[in-house]
Amino acid sequence: MSMGYTNRWSIVPWALLALLSVYLVAAGSDFLQHLAVVTAVYAVLAMSLNLAFGYTGLFSIAHASLFGIGAYGAGLAMNFLNAPFAVAVVCGGLAAAVMGATVAAVFSRMEGPYFAIGTFALGELVRLLLNEWRDLTGGPMGLMIVRPLGADLGTFGLDLSQRRSFLILALALLALTAIGFAALLRSRLGARMTHVRDDPYLSASLGVRVFRTKIEAFFISGLVAGIAGAVFGVYLMFIAPSSFSGMESVRLVMMVVIGGAGTLLGPVVGAGLLVLLPQALRMDPTISLILTGVILVAVVLFLPKGIVGAVIERARRWRERPGLVARPAVAAATAGRN
Repeated sequence: MSMGYTNRWSIVPWALLALLSVYLVAAGSDFLQHLAVVTAVYAVLAMSLNLAFGYTGLFSIAHASLFGIGAYGAGLAMNFLNAPFAVAVVCGGLAAAVMGATVAAVFSRMEGPYFAIGTFALGELVRLLLNEWRDLTGGPMGLMIVRPLGADLGTFGLDLSQRRSFLILALALLALTAIGFAALLRSRLGARMTHVRDDPYLSASLGVRVFRTKIEAFFISGLVAGIAGAVFGVYLMFIAPSSFSGMESVRLVMMVVIGGAGTLLGPVVGAGLLVLLPQALRMDPTISLILTGVILVAVVLFLPKGIVGAVIERARRWRERPGLVARPAVAAATAGRN
């Protein structure tokens, strides 16, 4: 598939998503706007995991804990330090980024399931710490977060007491994440990340600093996950350790795998499917979990590259059909004879 063809058609779903976002902001009901906020935040969170997993090959089961660190970091900064919302979001993001870099530094020399088990253990350790440090985090009773009132520089000019303002913020975060990741993947760091994912030993032999690349990828991934958690925690005004369990990390992995790991749009599709489908069908949480498992098995068996990956592969095959390749050659030969 030619690069021009790819770029031309890959913008279509993003344009449709932008139109849907405009409608939801302008005329969506409170319930639809709430679902849109949740979907956008989880899409950003899934994209952060995809950066580590899909593009760098680091199978992490700790991203729910990074999400939680961002939420608690922002909440504690606002509650105890009276930090403005913008500063609190940065604090939450940086706290998660440092933890992400620590995860990479400690476990990146492990491979495959060993890395996944290590990240899962660290994620559970973070959850237990949040659960037991009652004086700071509120323990299992959770932490209430007071939203700022009014619009000022600290809230990016938005009145966060209104759901529409949070929707604008969440959609802006999603757009900035997509644009930023697209630019990152075209950079030298992005090239190093994909090389490390494809063959770390060959990359090391060619002079790529594999260990440093993994740390940088996980730092950025943790930063984005933490910012998403900070925004989500302030939106809900209440957070508890049970919301950031290992099962939530597994759910994030499902979003990436079902949507398409290693694709920019895949995590957005996966997040939308797993967040909106149970609501659309009004399912019991247990039934929803079973349905998610069935969808995951079906995708792994029939669409191993995920939904978006399968669409890209089908488009590539259609583009490379013999008839489509032969027509330009015939046209050129005919023009030459004329």
